[in-house]
This record gives sequence, structure tokens and C-alpha cells, in this order.
Amino acid sequence: MNQEQPRIQSAAQASRTGQRASVGPEVGGVHSSGDSSRVDLHALGAETRAWLKALGRDSACMQAWQRSKGPGDGTAKAGIISPEKVRKLQRTLYRKAKAEPRYRFWSLYGDILRRDLLEHALERVAANKGGPGVDGQSLEGILVNSESRKRWLDTLQEELKTKRYRPSPVLRVFIPKSDGGQRPLGIPTVKDRVVEMAATLVLMPIFEADFHPRSFGFRPRRNAHQAIEEIVRALRSGRTEVLDADLSKYLDPYSYYTFAAEGWAKSSG
Repeated sequence: MNQEQPRIQSAAQASRTGQRASVGPEVGGVHSSGDSSRVDLHALGAETRAWLKALGRDSACMQAWQRSKGPGDGTAKAGIISPEKVRKLQRTLYRKAKAEPRYRFWSLYGDILRRDLLEHALERVAANKGGPGVDGQSLEGILVNSESRKRWLDTLQEELKTKRYRPSPVLRVFIPKSDGGQRPLGIPTVKDRVVEMAATLVLMPIFEADFHPRSFGFRPRRNAHQAIEEIVRALRSGRTEVLDADLSKYLDPYSYYTFAAEGWAKSSG
């Protein structure tokens, strides 16, 4: 360890023990409330930068391992515990994505075919409940007994293995809004929901490695209350400007997003 590293460790320790930290006026200058602990990242040597990167990677992997313990996966209230083999797969994918941000994963389709993963995906979908899609197949009909469940999973796994699986159209229903309007809601079939869940279980750890630490929407073990707590901490630290933005009807047929997507598709041939 060179002379720069103890100073960085001291600043990191101060951050972990609750001392307030903020970003300095210069890009890459991170410091606490006192100038004495300021660290200019651009002035560090190559060896120290490599050490700092490894330190952050190891910390992230440890946090991932800690999060993997216990129920997790957002279904703890339903009493669902991820199988150890599924958690091991997710830890492996997360650590690889975190350690090598530019790495591109291949041959993940085989992991989606795993029987233990499909069974866990069905449990997760069943915990979320929900009605049947356009095919009329209900969760109750699939889970009526162990034989029916096994037969249904056998059929789905075979369709995926032989690549005969095709997603079905989404059932469109409308939910009344408080302002008198209607909110469109799409209900996929149970089969599509299970396949989507299986893909999520495999892909989620990879994308989790890249998400911003202060992103709380639709992520495992994160919720709106944690986002509010983060805002409260920022307000107490002196940050008083709040930007509130909402993308209204972002995916509607006549929204900017759909027009931009159509324009991009036409321009790219």
C-alpha cells in the first residue's frame, strides 16, 4: 500500500461512520465537510486508482452476498425463499457484471431452461396472483395438484428447449381513474408471465450491477420509502432544491416516445 491509500481509507471510513460527504467544485474532487480529507481522484497514481477500483468492487460483491442471504427477491411477505442454486447463479452473474462492466454475457438461454428456475418463477408468479390472459388459463387450474403442476412445467420446459415457445397477445383491460379517465392495463397469459419471470431472475443481477445506487424503482429489496429516506437525508445535509418530474402517458400511441421510436426505426432501415 502506498502513501495515498491510508488517506483514502480514512475518508472512506469517515463516510461509512456517518460523516456528511459532498461533491466538491472540481470534477473528481470528493471531500467531507472539512477540506483536510479532500481527495482529488485525478491526482492519484495508477496503482492507487487500481486499488481503489478493486476496493469498490469487493465491497459491492460483499453487499450482493449479504443481500442474497435470507428470503429476499421481493417475495418475503409471501413466504417464498429463493433456492440456493438460483441464488448462487444470481451471485455469479452479479459479481461478473460488477467486476467487468464491459463484459457481454452469452448463452444465458440455457439458464432460463433450468427446471429449478422455472419452478421458482412459477412460485413467484403465483405469489403475485393475477387473472388469466387471452388463453383463459388460470393459476388455480395449474396449481390444482402436484401432477397438474408437473405436467404444465414439463410442457413449458419442452417448448423452451425446442424453441417452439411463442408469447401470446396481451389481454387489454381498462381501469377507471379518479379523474374520470381510464388507465389501460395489459394482462399476459400465465405461461408468458412465468417465462418473463424466469428471464428476470437471470437478467436482473446483470442489470443490477449497473444501476445507480440511488435508483429505487422496481428493484429487489428497494421501495419508495427508501427513496423518501434518501430525500430526507439530502434535505438535512443542506440540499434544498427538489426536482419532481412525471412522464405522463409515456407509452401511449401518440406520445413523444412512440413517435421518436418510429422515426428511429424508419431512419435505421
